[in-house]
Amino acid sequence: MARAFKFSFHVGVVTAAITYIYLSTVFVFVDRWFGIWSSPGMFHVTVFTFLAAMCVTSYRRAIYTDPGRVPDTFMPDVEDSGNPIHEIKRKVRYSWLIFVLQLYTCMRSSFLLGRLKQNKCNAWPIDRLIMRCRFCRYRVFLVYPLDVYCFRRYCQKCALYKPPRAHHCRICNRCVLRMDHHCVWMNNCVGHANYKIFFVFVLYAVISCIYSLVLLLGSVTVDSQQDAEDSDQIIHVISGLLLVPLSLALGFFLCWHVYLIVQNKTTIEYHEGVRAMWLAEKGGQLYSHPYDLGPFENLIDILGPKILCWFWPTSGHIGLGLRFRTKYDKLIATPNPD
Repeated sequence: MARAFKFSFHVGVVTAAITYIYLSTVFVFVDRWFGIWSSPGMFHVTVFTFLAAMCVTSYRRAIYTDPGRVPDTFMPDVEDSGNPIHEIKRKVRYSWLIFVLQLYTCMRSSFLLGRLKQNKCNAWPIDRLIMRCRFCRYRVFLVYPLDVYCFRRYCQKCALYKPPRAHHCRICNRCVLRMDHHCVWMNNCVGHANYKIFFVFVLYAVISCIYSLVLLLGSVTVDSQQDAEDSDQIIHVISGLLLVPLSLALGFFLCWHVYLIVQNKTTIEYHEGVRAMWLAEKGGQLYSHPYDLGPFENLIDILGPKILCWFWPTSGHIGLGLRFRTKYDKLIATPNPD
């Protein structure tokens, strides 16, 4: 779904950088190394133009694609009417609450295990972790969202229930489905609907920067054997100062998001997971990210089932973003062999 866009300074900087890198690569680096109209020159111009076009297309789509809006009619699955429905801030200390929940879980462990054996837990919320209670030997299911402890997720600012993995963006002033982060360079949030497009943009940006840097080095080698114009020397210096840090920064950023995709995490969930793991280890419990389905399944879940479409800025496979598969779905749905 398209969204209204307001031009910002950061978007202008990115647009200017893409334009400068393309023009300097084609009309300076390629021209001085091979000549634009030579066969090698036309080959490199064609390849780099394709990379630049994919970069621009992905960037434009990432900007204009709405990251995912929570429907006004969304309601969470409420099985237990006794549970309070509100949001707890992450800044609150939870030691006492975890203690009460562990004690309550211990008291109900035998009942919960009985329900699991009878395959009656299909309607349970998917935001859960498997945890080991410190008071007994049972391994039980505990409703335990990443940022809320055993409570339904409600955004007080939007006055809406939040689906799993949705978060409120203070800059966009609304909740975003499967929010990863707010990107000032796109003047947009990166969320459920445009995450793959954003990833493809970063991928093509890294390839383009490295390709341009290689052509720059090649043209410098040629220029060392003949007199170069002062303007070309200035372009080489400016381009080198721009491409080297940009390639390193974007390359690190790309590796970071490959790591997140392989584990089916968002940037927010990674930081929350670090804290959750610390709390779990402190309490003698086991932590496991509930949405990690395995590397290949995670790639399919985020990039789509068609491998050939992984490198195109499309997002037709993503679904509504209100519910997500977890590693425990099959375990819960497995019928009792008895």
